[in-house]
Amino acid sequence: MAARGALAWRQVYTFGWLTLALERLALAAFIATILLLSYWQPFQPDWFVKSWDIGKQYQLVTLFNSQFQGIMIYPIDISAAVMVALWGLGRIAASVTHQEREPLRFGPLYVTLPLIGLAALAALSATQAILSILSLEIALRLLLVAALVVAVINLRPPMWAVVAPLALLLLFEGTLSLLQAQTQSTLLGYLPFEWGQNTVATQAEASIVQLPNGTRWLRAYGTFPHPNILGGFLCLAIPLVAGAYLRLPRRSAFSWLLLASLAAGLFGLFLSFSRAAWLGLLIGALWAGLLLWQKRHTSRRAIIPTKVNTSSEGTSARPWLRPALLALLSVGLLVGLVAALGPIVQSRLLLNNAPLEQRSLNERVVLLEAGVLFFTEHPWLGVGAGNMPLIELSYPPTRNIGEPAHNVPIALAVETGLFGVLLWLIAPLGALWKAWRRRFTLPAAGIAASAALIALLVVAQLDHYLWSQPIGSIIWWLVVTLAALWGVGEPAKQG
Repeated sequence: MAARGALAWRQVYTFGWLTLALERLALAAFIATILLLSYWQPFQPDWFVKSWDIGKQYQLVTLFNSQFQGIMIYPIDISAAVMVALWGLGRIAASVTHQEREPLRFGPLYVTLPLIGLAALAALSATQAILSILSLEIALRLLLVAALVVAVINLRPPMWAVVAPLALLLLFEGTLSLLQAQTQSTLLGYLPFEWGQNTVATQAEASIVQLPNGTRWLRAYGTFPHPNILGGFLCLAIPLVAGAYLRLPRRSAFSWLLLASLAAGLFGLFLSFSRAAWLGLLIGALWAGLLLWQKRHTSRRAIIPTKVNTSSEGTSARPWLRPALLALLSVGLLVGLVAALGPIVQSRLLLNNAPLEQRSLNERVVLLEAGVLFFTEHPWLGVGAGNMPLIELSYPPTRNIGEPAHNVPIALAVETGLFGVLLWLIAPLGALWKAWRRRFTLPAAGIAASAALIALLVVAQLDHYLWSQPIGSIIWWLVVTLAALWGVGEPAKQG
């Protein structure tokens, strides 16, 4: 009996170390997933391209870029699948040896259930699609994202595991954006996408701001395939890093590093000239300011017998100083850049009659009108997930555009029907409602995550990549998950 008991103890001890190692590896895979949010170059299996070349089959080579021409596998898909697998193996090892672990969680259900329902609806919409394989691919990707969300909910990665890689990316993307603006070239940005050469402002396919006199200004790409996507990524990263900055002691070296990364990120955001990202971050900042004011106003009214500040969100006796410093930094950078690039900003904001900017706006209006028309014709199951660019070929005003409507709810309504829009909206509205209900006690991390969610929700009304692009979808559901988790209390502190 004693020998049997010793053997059982050794098994538990061995599997305990194995479980811990698997959880640490899952955390490392999660950090890799965060880093890969800025890498949008897919692998495209040659065998699939040869057997099912969408571009040739439907004669869409001139209308579609590579992101719409086949089934893609991204590096982030691999890192996300590895994280889910490692976390799952850790749970299995703990269960086999009866180790104490927190119960398996599948909620907040207002996040996971709509996500799984949207995956099922995308698969069902394949019955209406011109290319059902695209709808099925989106359904499988949403299932992978759902597994990632469940793993994150149960693993509860510490805040540093999110903020540290995002701060590094802010420094890199901001610095690269400054160099790209200075040289008017994409520089390193072309390397991941096999463009063959740097994109410059004189090229017809370049994303530029055009002045009334015909001058073309190349927008910053960073490492992304389009400046708007750079702006959307920064709408995720800047609020989360700002939230971590507010939690650190004022004289901490890490707080200054985070402040430097925020400055670089704000430069990159401005130089992307993404109007949707500008508006999104502005509204997100106003939301965060409202929550901070509500929290501060409540704390002043509360009767606190001691004058000692025991808050974990910084040791400053003047809690308004850190947000004020962030606001001053943002306004100072904005004023300086507007002073230096005033005519370009005016053109981008449609304050003059630059023809290219007007054409861009007109195309978006046409896509929105077409989206409403397609939805009225297919209100229940839509035209198939991922198939809006294909159905546009039958509608003369959109025949030469070949991309979804620049509004995620409308694109979802067209592709998956009315219920797809409702499922997509449940999660962010639920997370924001919870943040508002807890506004008097919401920690800095929760305020930051909800501000990032607000910013991306605004972006989703003005662009489509948070739905139409696989990594954009991961960004969206990741920020929804973080807002739901961090809105409850402080993120779990793990070693």
